[in-house]
This record gives sequence, C-alpha cells and structure tokens, in this order.
Amino acid sequence: MNKDCNVPKKIELNNSNNKLHRAFSLIELSIVILIIGIIAAGITQSSRLVQQFRLATAKSLTKGSPIPSIKGLSVWFETTTDESFVEADASNGSSLTAWFDINPQSVIKASVTSTGFGTTVPTYKLPCINNLPCVNMTGGANNTITASNNVLPASSAGPTMVDIFSIIVVMQKAGSSTGSVIYTNSGTTGSGSIGFNMASATSVALTKAGTAQTAVVVTDLTTTSILEFAINNGAATLYQNGVSLGSAGASLGSGLSPSGVFGGGFSGHLAEIIMVNRILNSEERQDVVNYLKKKWAIK
Repeated sequence: MNKDCNVPKKIELNNSNNKLHRAFSLIELSIVILIIGIIAAGITQSSRLVQQFRLATAKSLTKGSPIPSIKGLSVWFETTTDESFVEADASNGSSLTAWFDINPQSVIKASVTSTGFGTTVPTYKLPCINNLPCVNMTGGANNTITASNNVLPASSAGPTMVDIFSIIVVMQKAGSSTGSVIYTNSGTTGSGSIGFNMASATSVALTKAGTAQTAVVVTDLTTTSILEFAINNGAATLYQNGVSLGSAGASLGSGLSPSGVFGGGFSGHLAEIIMVNRILNSEERQDVVNYLKKKWAIK
C-alpha cells in the first residue's frame, strides 16, 4: 500500500525536473544567441575601426610625402584624401562625377570629370588596392574621366605643347584586358596625342596619334604597379616600381599635347596619378617610389 503511494510522487518529481531542465536550456540558448550577437557587432565595429585606421594612415603618408615639394609638379590625383572626391561620391560603388587635383603648387587645379554614362561611368571602390579607395574603370571608350583643362603646363613649343615631362601612375589591371590607362587629347589634328596602351597583361606600349611605339615587357600588371613614362623630346623611358625597363619609343617627336583623358578602354583600378613637367632625377624617383610602395603595399 505504501509502495503504491510513493510511485506517483516519483513521477511527479521527474516531471518537475524535466520542466526545469527544459526551461534552463531555453535560457542557455538565449544567452548564447545574445553572446553571438555581441561578438558579431564587435567584429563589425572592429572592421570599421581598422578601415578608418588604414585610411588615416594613408592620409598621413600622403600629407608627409615628397610629392608636394617636387619642382615642376603639374597635377596630383590620388584617392584617399577628403579633397579628392565629391563627398557624395565617396562610397563604395558610387558613380564618380569628378576627381580633383590636390597639387598644392597650383592655383588653378586641373580637375577631371566623368564623361561616361550609365553603367560605364567610373566608380569609387572601397576596399580596393591595399584596402584603400581607388577609381574603378570597367573598360569601353565611354568609361573615362577627362581633364577640365590642360594637365601639363605649356612650354616654348607652343601654348598647349610640352616635350619633356614625367607621368607616374599607380594602377592594377583587370585580367588580360587591353586599353589605355592614360591618353592625351590633342585637339583637332590628333598628331600630338599619346597613350599608355596595355598591349597585354605583361606589356605596355606608348602610342602617338594611334601608332604604337616599342612595346616594353613588364611584370604582371594584374598586381599593383607603379608605372612611369619619362618623355624627353620624343624619346620615352618606362619604369616599373622605380626600375628602368628601357626605351618605350624614340620616334614620338615633339609637340605632345598636355591635356589628359584617363581611361579609354582600360579595365582595372587607378589609385594615384602624378605629372611633372620635367624628368625626375634618380634620387627624386626613389623618394616617390618609396612613398607609393609604402602607401599602396607594393613589393
């Protein structure tokens, strides 16, 4: 009799334990979900802080770079400073309406504006090279940005002509695409136009009035590179990451147009463009290359 009375009590006790166990499991699950949410929020915030730190570091390197003190600096386009773009354009995927020259030596800046339309307009990309912003070009004749005025000063050869200058570009090519990173706008005749034609993933040819000069073999351009064309009275030398790769055309002649168009079929990323109205000496070149390598993590 007593045994039978005890059985229901055991069952009741077991049921109470099960209910308690189920309730405790739900509490544990809630705590785990809460912890995961906190960790996820922390990771997002941490990523944002890391990005801000990278950008602040790049701005500091830009401000302390040797570029502002280069004699004869004509234009300087770069992608990390607050002054480089319209504020509304500076978000990932936004179409660019303008890219501003930050040359401190110029009173009248040679800004460039987008001449593309629809999906062909160059865009702001972040993260890009070294997790910093860049100008993203997708190829096609209309995917260009054009200088609002001459990007190189006039010389004694004429009001719009220069024959000695250097152009330095930090760029990364997309795959095996071809097209010009930069070409000049020579007005009505076309005789003074020059272009940096990406002949292949491993060669660059300088062109004049659409005629290709000597193609120079370069290291794979799908990795970030510093390309410099030093043009001296028609003879051009190509440098990659500060190393001379030899002649890039000896028959360019004189009277090259200084107006600039960036793009022209190029597919890839542009990070920095520097133009100087003379040839840099070896010490200056090394200083510029060291700055660009550090900023853009180029080996």
